[in-house]
Amino acid sequence: NDETSSSSSKEEEITFLLEELQDIVEQIDFAKSFASMGGLQFLIGCASSSVDKETSTDQQNAANYTICVPSSIRAACLGILATLCQNNPAVQMMMLEQGNIPKLIKIYFETLEQSMENNDQCQVITAKAMQAMSSCVRNHDVAEKIYCMNPEGVKMVEVGLGIYSSSSHTVDGSSTSQAQIILPSAALKRRALFFLQALVTSDSADDDRVRIFAPAIQFVAGRLLDVNISDDNGDVEYTNDAQTREMGLAMMCRILEQKKSVNAILDFKNHLVGLGVRRVTALRSLKGEEKDMAEEELKLWESLISSLAQAVRDTENTPLMITGRPENDSGETLAQ
Repeated sequence: NDETSSSSSKEEEITFLLEELQDIVEQIDFAKSFASMGGLQFLIGCASSSVDKETSTDQQNAANYTICVPSSIRAACLGILATLCQNNPAVQMMMLEQGNIPKLIKIYFETLEQSMENNDQCQVITAKAMQAMSSCVRNHDVAEKIYCMNPEGVKMVEVGLGIYSSSSHTVDGSSTSQAQIILPSAALKRRALFFLQALVTSDSADDDRVRIFAPAIQFVAGRLLDVNISDDNGDVEYTNDAQTREMGLAMMCRILEQKKSVNAILDFKNHLVGLGVRRVTALRSLKGEEKDMAEEELKLWESLISSLAQAVRDTENTPLMITGRPENDSGETLAQ
C-alpha cells in the first residue's frame, strides 16, 4: 500500500509539473527555446505507452527492461506538444525535421490496440494524440502535404471519425470491412473532424487532397450530421452533439464553395437534401432558448441545401494528346 501511495504521489507531482510547463510554453518564444533544447523528443518519448531502458551502459552486461508510462503523464505530454506547435511554424518545422509525425501516428494506433483493456484512459490519450497531430500539421503547407501523403495519416483521421468502428456502416446499410475498433469518444470525433476540415479546406489543399479524404467526407455526410444515428436494428447507436453537426455542415459548405472537388458530396446529394429538409423543419419549429441555440445549425443547413442545388459535378481534365499524322498526310506541309 505504501508503495502504491508513493507511486500515485509521484505521478501527481509529475502531472502538476507538466501542467506548469504547458503554461510556460504557451509563449511562442519559450516554446521555441524548449523545442531547441530537445523538448520535443522528450515529450514524444514520454507520450509513448512504454519506454525501453537498459540497466547498464556496458553493452555486454546490459539488460533491457520496460517502463510503462502512466496514462495521465502520457496525456499531459501530448497536450504540451499541441500547445508547442499551435500557430508556431518554427516548432512545426522541428517536428517535421525530427520525424515526429510517424511517431505520433504510431502512438495513436498503439493506444487504440490497448483500448479494449482500458477504454476510458485510451480514449483520452487518442484524443490528445489527434489534437497534437492537428496542431503539428495545420496551417503549415509542407507539414500538410507530407501528412496527406502518408496512408496511415489518412487512416488516423478516418478512425478518429469512427469509420472503422464495430457498428459503423454506410448510408446504404453495408457494413465496413474492419470491425475491431471501438466507437471513438465525442472528444476524439470532434478533433478528427476539426483536423479533416482544416486539411481539405486549407489554402494549400487541391483536388487530389480532397479526393484522398473522400471516404471521410462521405462518412461525415452520412453519419455525423443528424442528431441520432441508428444501428442495423433501428436502435440509437450514438448521438452527434450540436458542435459536431455544425462543424460537419460548415465543412460541407466550404468544400462546395471552393469547388476543388465536389463529387464526394454530390454522391450523397439525395441523402443530404432529404436530411436537410427534415432538420430545417425541426429547427424552425423550435421556440425560445432552443431556437436561439439552433440558429447557427439552421443557417448552415439552409446554406448547404442552396449550395447543393447549384453544385456541378467535377469534370475530368482531358490531357492534351499528340497523335501521329493521318494516313493521307504526306508530311509535306506543317501547321503554321
